[in-house]
Amino acid sequence: SLLYRMHSESNDLENYLIVDFGGGTFDVSVCTCFENIIEIISVAGDNRLGGDDIDQAIAQSFYDEHSNFVVQDEQKHTILKSAELVKRSLNNSICASLAYTDGGTTYSSIFTTQRLEAICSPLFLSAKNVIATAIKNSNLSPPNINKVILVGGSSKLKIFSDFLSKLLKTTVEIYQADTTIALGVGVYAGIKERNEDLKDLIITDVCPFSLGVSTYSHIDDKNPHMATIIKRNNILPVSKTSCFTTLSDYQTTIKFEVFQGENYFISENLKLGELDIIVPSDLAGAQTVNIRFTYDINGILKVDAMTSANEFKSIIISNKKNSSLTLAQEIEKLNKFELQNDDFNKYVDNLLEKANSLYKDNTSLSKADFSNKIQFFLSKLSTDSLVHRQKTLSWFEDEIHYFEQNESILDIWDDWNF
Repeated sequence: SLLYRMHSESNDLENYLIVDFGGGTFDVSVCTCFENIIEIISVAGDNRLGGDDIDQAIAQSFYDEHSNFVVQDEQKHTILKSAELVKRSLNNSICASLAYTDGGTTYSSIFTTQRLEAICSPLFLSAKNVIATAIKNSNLSPPNINKVILVGGSSKLKIFSDFLSKLLKTTVEIYQADTTIALGVGVYAGIKERNEDLKDLIITDVCPFSLGVSTYSHIDDKNPHMATIIKRNNILPVSKTSCFTTLSDYQTTIKFEVFQGENYFISENLKLGELDIIVPSDLAGAQTVNIRFTYDINGILKVDAMTSANEFKSIIISNKKNSSLTLAQEIEKLNKFELQNDDFNKYVDNLLEKANSLYKDNTSLSKADFSNKIQFFLSKLSTDSLVHRQKTLSWFEDEIHYFEQNESILDIWDDWNF
């Protein structure tokens, strides 16, 4: 998506479906691009589906046709290689043959494009389910997909691209896998290094798992559950806050254990770290702690804890693999994002305060319509991705300005008693 957007002449909102069909895996991403922002809004995959499965299916069809041929383990590799050649041949011709000689007997099968389609049907059904999951999680529908981009060696199969074209009712574009990945990684590295030619390009990702802390229902609870703070598929970078209270009378510390996973009970999720913070001795529920998770595209999780008595503590949980930035630089970026997020929230609060003031001070017939637009803005703000959030914010600013102007005109007519 990075490479494609870099060479696109359009700055309009576009949605890309990136299908990576490799030898042993099948991965799908949905990206939204608008002006200088590239946003991954959902991902899905099947690590048990790939081009190797097509080779296995062709070989199995060969075995089924020649049931009297008892294949030995040492023969399977050779037949699989022949099956791969059949797969490739059918990309350019309507039929291909697979033959194997054993003990003076030659076993031969003719494979046509139609036969290969039938053989691959169960595999393509699995691919269809992965694609459906990715599109559903993106809150888009197939008609909203502007481009379908295929990468990976197996994506070169004509029957696969034809299958996708029929499924999505659109044309697909195939890119050379190695070249695409290499150039895409190069662009991505340039963005992270803030290269002069790429400094205005922004890329976001999605959180592949939920992040939260362990919580207890009551003081005798022996099986704590997960309180999710950042949900799976949340747009990154992200900063979220949740409030927690003390569980027992005169409790002086709270331990927050950080977990990743989708299960209700924390015993079934993966523990990432923990944080202890001191709270004033008081009755159960009287003291509160705000826990803030800030997570970025490089796998850096910053956990901040602030008590109602202004006691503060912070930890960093790092899964840094492919970033050239030092941990200190990454933390600095997270702190900056927290400030930007706070500034954004303050801006939204000021905008809502202005909208509320306009709503309260005016009695025109358009007041009900303006009320609906405020509610719509609030609902979109809580669910929109970064790209759509900026567009929603711009739309709401225009609506406030329009309402403000119309009310000013009405006031003039009222002053003239016209």
